[in-house]
Amino acid sequence: MGPVRSRSAASILQVLAESPIIPAVWRDDTLAAALETPCRLIHLAGGRLSELSGWVDAIHQQGGFALVHLEMFAGLGKDAEAAAFVVERFGADGIVSASPGAIQRAMNLGCWGVLRVFVHDSQSMESGRQLMVKATPSAVELMPGLVVGQVLSSFAPPGSPPVIAAGLIKTPEQAAELLAQGVAGIDTSAARLWRWSRRSSQIGRSSTLATVEAISRR
Repeated sequence: MGPVRSRSAASILQVLAESPIIPAVWRDDTLAAALETPCRLIHLAGGRLSELSGWVDAIHQQGGFALVHLEMFAGLGKDAEAAAFVVERFGADGIVSASPGAIQRAMNLGCWGVLRVFVHDSQSMESGRQLMVKATPSAVELMPGLVVGQVLSSFAPPGSPPVIAAGLIKTPEQAAELLAQGVAGIDTSAARLWRWSRRSSQIGRSSTLATVEAISRR
């Protein structure tokens, strides 16, 4: 078991400011590829529970941070106890979940809670906003990524948690545009983007740093 490492909303923002691309991985080979990039925050997006300890340890050995998606690991639930188990047993730095209760439990344990919200119409956006208010997460992962820029100002007005865009983001141009629109990070399984963070465009880096500064002033 790895130690529980206390994180804060400001810390997750700083990590994303330095490296806004978040590799989403679910196999040994994709994790190995992600660990060879400059990305610091790794999303363990699914797999077998028996693999989780080794994966989290590998990320920590490289100086990175592990986000575990509760609902995508066989044998894990999505409730508060599942969140506590992942944090205390495996030393995860944070969780990704659609459950406000799981998010709050992880944060009470000093780790990050990333609330996953899928927006496909006005009703789902309003429901997602209500969940965000209830959970008060460290960040919100908003899907699908390519529409996040269109709904960002309505979904997350000033004072809201930072937003991570996820889903269908494949190119550096798409990533740079979303960062310029104000998202704090890009969660993607597209390996071609993982190294892009090393040479991320000035527009992307400047926008992400501006987001950190703006939230810090709130």
